[in-house]
Amino acid sequence: MARATAGVELGLKLSKKLTDAHSVPDAVAAYQEWLNEEMGARAEDARLLMSNGQKFMDTTSRFLSSGWTNAGMST
Repeated sequence: MARATAGVELGLKLSKKLTDAHSVPDAVAAYQEWLNEEMGARAEDARLLMSNGQKFMDTTSRFLSSGWTNAGMST
């Protein structure tokens, strides 16, 4: 939820800066600032995705190596 809120706030900040822009260079500067912040947020998302994916794989590997899959199959 915090990421969604931050994304909305970033978009609103861009809208305000574009509204306040009095020249093309002002608008370009606003877009550049927005893009830098957006790319930083996406990089953080990717880092978290990779970290969580690694944790998932580690946990799955532990379960499989400890015979977790065979526990429910014995009759």
